[in-house]
Amino acid sequence: MGRHVLNKLKDAGLRSCSVGTYYDGGGLMIKINRREVGRAYGKWLLRISIQGRRHDLGLGSYPEVSLAAARTAAQALRDQIAAGQNPLTERVAMRAMPSFEEAARALYAERRPSWKNGKHADQWLGSLELHAFPVIGSMKVADVGAGDLRAALLPIWTQTPETARRVKQRLGMVLDFSISKGWRADASPLEAVAKGLPPQRGERGHFAALPHAEMPSLLKAIRACTATEITRLALEFLILTAARSGEVRGARWEEITEIEGVGPVWVIPAERMKAARQHRVPLSPAAQAVLTRAHTLAKSEFIFPSPKKGGELADMAFTQLLRRLEWPRPVTAHGCRSSFRDWAAETTDTPHDVVEAALAHALKDKTVAAYLRTDHLERRLALMVEWSEFMS
Repeated sequence: MGRHVLNKLKDAGLRSCSVGTYYDGGGLMIKINRREVGRAYGKWLLRISIQGRRHDLGLGSYPEVSLAAARTAAQALRDQIAAGQNPLTERVAMRAMPSFEEAARALYAERRPSWKNGKHADQWLGSLELHAFPVIGSMKVADVGAGDLRAALLPIWTQTPETARRVKQRLGMVLDFSISKGWRADASPLEAVAKGLPPQRGERGHFAALPHAEMPSLLKAIRACTATEITRLALEFLILTAARSGEVRGARWEEITEIEGVGPVWVIPAERMKAARQHRVPLSPAAQAVLTRAHTLAKSEFIFPSPKKGGELADMAFTQLLRRLEWPRPVTAHGCRSSFRDWAAETTDTPHDVVEAALAHALKDKTVAAYLRTDHLERRLALMVEWSEFMS
């Protein structure tokens, strides 16, 4: 190729070419297949020889691909061949690689039989059809980058935060699925994307939280670690109840009561709650088992007393335990609440108000809050049982 004269064509001449084939040199050519007033249209090709066989590789359509761009692409392919690489192999792999939409639908088809709730399954795919596919659906899944994900999330990030969080979670699922299938080598850039998006309403920063799929493994590691048993039990109770660290560390036996039709309930008084309102937590059988074991370990007014001092568990107890695990991702006790929230949004059809009640969050809509006289205790019991079963 090197002995051939390159760059024979001119931009001005291309625009006035009639139907036919024109050579730029070095194997690069353009086939003009039609003309309209003042404009020619065609296709770029690069003729190459690999292992003694001739191949014509398409480089795109003209005028969408300019003469300069075609020359750059042609030179890149020549360089690959000179380095002993086979560009045909890479092109076959790219044709076999699914688009983001195809990858998402493949994941949906694989997971759909395991989703018990049909409404959730419809919402899972519907949210991507509405918010993601129009932006990144046609892109090869390996090519989807941080900027593309941000473009999909930005229009809904501050307008409908709950929807945006669910879409973000589902985008991550598709990318992780694609990595497992060998369609994508790079890790999901969603964490970086979230940091670059504007703050959502009421957002004050984030505690490190795991994807909810990793939570059962985390709980298993907590149970097996070398921290004192009372601290391990306290952190397990925190996860199973989706409670805050201070609420669990300060929990007293007198706060456990029985409510007809619900069973054991942990009633946290208003003075120990962030929102200064009493909060009732229905206890799943798994959470009750934690309390039964804790009762055999120490006699104290506190359910999870400090192993050394007997008073309230130290505020660094959970942090030190989690550091000891050396988990591959950042994780905090408070972040477990975010993992629970993502799990509830992603895998159940639990109404938003019920999940917010489980987390003891105040409703942002004051009008709705004024008329809402229930804390959804019975529905939250079912949710917490489902959560504990997921964690087991």
